Amino acid sequence: MNNQFFKKRAYGVIRKLMPLKFVAVFFMLCAFQMSAHASKLMQAQEVNILAKNSTLEDVFQQIEDQTSLRFFYDSNEVDVNQPINQVYKDVKLSDVLASVLEAQNLTYTILKNQIILKKETQSQTSLSPNKVQDNVIEGQVTNEGGGPLPGVNILVEGTNNGAMTDFDGNYSVEVNADSKVLIFSYVGFKTKPVKIENESRIDVVMEEDVELLDQVVLIGYGKQKREDVSGSVSSVQTDDIVQASAGQVGFDRALGGLVKGVQVSQNSGRPGSPIRMNIRGVTSPLSSGGGLNQPLYVIDGVPFNTEGISGSNPLLTINPNDIETFDILKDAAATSIYGSRGANGVILVTTKKGKRNQETTTSLSYKTTIARPINKVKVLDASQYRDYYDLLIGNSVDAMNSGKLDPSFAFDLQNIGNVDIDFSDFTSTYNGLNENYFGNADTDWNDEVFRSMAITDQVNFGISGGTENTNYSLNLAHVNQEGVVNHDRFEQYNVGMSLNTDLSDKFTFGGTVNLGHTKAKSGEETVLGQYNVNTMVVRARPDLPVRGDNGNLLPQEDYENGFQTYEPNPLMRLGNDGLDKSYNFIGNGFLEYEPIENLKLKADINAAVFYSDNGTFVPKSAQTDMVIIPSTSFLEKSSALVSNVTTNLTANYEFRFDKHRFTTMIGAAWDQTKTDSDGQFYSGFPDDDVLTNPTSAEELLGLHRH
Repeated sequence: MNNQFFKKRAYGVIRKLMPLKFVAVFFMLCAFQMSAHASKLMQAQEVNILAKNSTLEDVFQQIEDQTSLRFFYDSNEVDVNQPINQVYKDVKLSDVLASVLEAQNLTYTILKNQIILKKETQSQTSLSPNKVQDNVIEGQVTNEGGGPLPGVNILVEGTNNGAMTDFDGNYSVEVNADSKVLIFSYVGFKTKPVKIENESRIDVVMEEDVELLDQVVLIGYGKQKREDVSGSVSSVQTDDIVQASAGQVGFDRALGGLVKGVQVSQNSGRPGSPIRMNIRGVTSPLSSGGGLNQPLYVIDGVPFNTEGISGSNPLLTINPNDIETFDILKDAAATSIYGSRGANGVILVTTKKGKRNQETTTSLSYKTTIARPINKVKVLDASQYRDYYDLLIGNSVDAMNSGKLDPSFAFDLQNIGNVDIDFSDFTSTYNGLNENYFGNADTDWNDEVFRSMAITDQVNFGISGGTENTNYSLNLAHVNQEGVVNHDRFEQYNVGMSLNTDLSDKFTFGGTVNLGHTKAKSGEETVLGQYNVNTMVVRARPDLPVRGDNGNLLPQEDYENGFQTYEPNPLMRLGNDGLDKSYNFIGNGFLEYEPIENLKLKADINAAVFYSDNGTFVPKSAQTDMVIIPSTSFLEKSSALVSNVTTNLTANYEFRFDKHRFTTMIGAAWDQTKTDSDGQFYSGFPDDDVLTNPTSAEELLGLHRH
């Protein structure tokens, strides 16, 4: 709004300083000639596009990277997934666009730095490019106060014909007999369509779009209108979060791509695993694992950092459906209230609460989503596996006979191939593969390890309401998610409660409580760190079946260690018993007193408690059977308790002077954080099924406390 105010004032001064009308007209004509000339230069600009097995969206991105132009289009009209397989080297931009847009019958118009794409209508294709239009419409575009608006875009709907208003808001646009609507658009104003009804002049009054400027964003201990915020603040629409989080647990993974300047990444796709978030890049390159680059989270007034919370994802305390507002503070001005804790940005989340004078309402939703792996590691089938070893042994024998490889290597090759050794001169002869080593199966271990469909069930229930002096809410949620990897399962339970009431005309009391409990099961081994899901699939033998004749999982013969061993097949490696549990609490309470009008004294206490209990049992069957060396089983147990308590005392006074509004705030805060953690590592258990608790272990190998 302020930008528009200054623009209008600037244009008014220019008009007063140019009493001669022809000077303004001359300036306007020069501006339009320069704009048209710039458009032609842009179209003549040469670009290099590499689009091998790419999409139309990839071509758009390469053009935007090489020019100052940006694409503008209706996603319902343009299929950005259209396959493109073409290379353009030093080709004019206009020729590239004509080539890639032809398949979808699209046309384009360059206005300033925008390439506007439109679907070519039948009326357009039937007209000759040189055909003179039937009519000319003129008019003036003004704001609600009667001031002219220069630079307004006018587009004839369904065509690529357009115009732009001059410094006095005047315009002239050519239309044909089939034209029905003119579209008027301008930054800071609502787009306005106007019907064409055989008139030659159409004057338009545009309405300012103040909806965005009236939005309220959270900043530190208070809130302001977005138009009054001088710092960098980004807000995420809660509907976008809910939509992006469908089929997922927690709101953190849903943030990827929703906020500019915020990078969301994750080390594991396992259900419930935490994400890593960086606001405006890596601010501390010396930090370990990016821990110091994590933002400060403030959920319902409770601040906490995610680093140091071992084995727990505290963001799972909040159900995405319960989020009311989600704001990100990016710069020092907006985050100064949090001190050094906010140096990497602050993410402010408030949950939904009831409203005053609202009838009690209830909501119930149930969603089922299905996930499947879209990319798998490509591995050899049984025939390719045999060919690989046939080629390997043949080349190895040739290398030994030519002195390029140690002849003793032939003893290892004899386990898989028929290799005869002449001890007189230590030469070898390869007579084909050892058929006794290879099986007759053709197993795709990707199909065995990954689920074809992983189902997620989500249930949400809420009740909220309020009277003249009180508002309340209660929200319950449950998520039951299958991982795409067999044996992976995740469960989440959430409870959210809020109460806000006026004790009197001067006193207001309120509070919120968010409880979360998660339980994650996994068969993947994370203790010894030997294999992940993909590496175990790559190493598995495709020529052997999953199970033996007795129905038990079948280990796989191997000679990698120089002697015979038996490697667990991938399903056996997924036989670990991993169970991670977490219990999270985020809550606050406040008491506010207003002794005089506009002066508010507030005391609040905020608490966050995160407890995690993790354990993984690694059975002997999930490890390499060394045959000559007995295997043992292992158990890792760990727990962590992190608590944060913050107390705030603030005084806030707001007053007006003439047309200006002032807000002052003073306060004091106390913050205390405690961390307790311990872990144990055991070995030697009587069996792999029942006696797997710490008391059944033969030996305690490691212990740590913090």
